Amino acid sequence: MVEAVNEEKLEGNKMKVSAKGNVRSYIKYASEALTTHDSVDVSAAGNAIPKALVFIELIKRECEFELYQTSSVETIQVEEKQDKKIEGLEEVKKMRTVTLMNFRLFKSAPAEKGIGYQEPISKEEKENHK
Repeated sequence: MVEAVNEEKLEGNKMKVSAKGNVRSYIKYASEALTTHDSVDVSAAGNAIPKALVFIELIKRECEFELYQTSSVETIQVEEKQDKKIEGLEEVKKMRTVTLMNFRLFKSAPAEKGIGYQEPISKEEKENHK
């Protein structure tokens, strides 16, 4: 069983992508969030990263807005506890390193354009996607 390090309520423009989530649901949520916010923050950890990358590329092509993107990668430590299966045994704790990716999609160009910055895709690419 993995315990979440930080359980907090997410704001309307923040999303956490899971490996079991539906990409179309993420696209719908992000599209709605972009109608009321200037940006959307997306994070994914471990096995959810490939799904987040697919979602990010699809939303950039399907969204009515031209979306600028910033990306960052980091690692976090997660404490994993194994349940006792036999009475009398001690609880086993193990630290695991997990990769975490953070994305931010903007409707207008961000002030800082550092590492991980991407311009919006061209209108041609958007049209070819349809």
